[in-house]
Amino acid sequence: GLLARPRGFERALPALEVQLEFQRAIDRTTAGNRATALHDMATKDSPQLDAHTREIDLVNRDPKHLNQEMVKVEFEEVTAEPEGLHSVPGVWRLTHTTFTVSQYWCYRLLTAVCGVPAAILWGFLFACGTFWQVWAAVPCVRCHLMGLHCLARTFPVCLRAVCDPLSQAAAGVLHSLRLALGRGS
Repeated sequence: GLLARPRGFERALPALEVQLEFQRAIDRTTAGNRATALHDMATKDSPQLDAHTREIDLVNRDPKHLNQEMVKVEFEEVTAEPEGLHSVPGVWRLTHTTFTVSQYWCYRLLTAVCGVPAAILWGFLFACGTFWQVWAAVPCVRCHLMGLHCLARTFPVCLRAVCDPLSQAAAGVLHSLRLALGRGS
């Protein structure tokens, strides 16, 4: 690190501890992720902001890795020439460039045209799902569980009221029976 740290010194000076923690976070990151480290350090001790007012991360747009394997398509995964059948190198380079640039700009154009309407649609659908969960499903389940709770308290009492006398009568009858075992009929 940049600063020498005697034992126990970090606990004595909280401001220096924050600086040292920041330096460790920077050391753990690569040069491209320094902005993310700054963001992480800035938001670590700050109060949690509402989901509508917090700033989004424009560098890491897939923090939960939802599209790690599914959507990542490279030129080499789509087009491959077998050994012995190769096109002219200039054509191969041009097709690679054309594929990459057209994929990039088509995606940007589609997100510019369809991204906002798709976000509105998905926001509406998730809002409907959340509304259903909060205002319909959970109250219905709770109401059902309240009824079951009442039934769970009364059912054993009713069961004992009916089954206990029957069991005692059957035990009395069976208790007076004696079996005689003999050899032959």
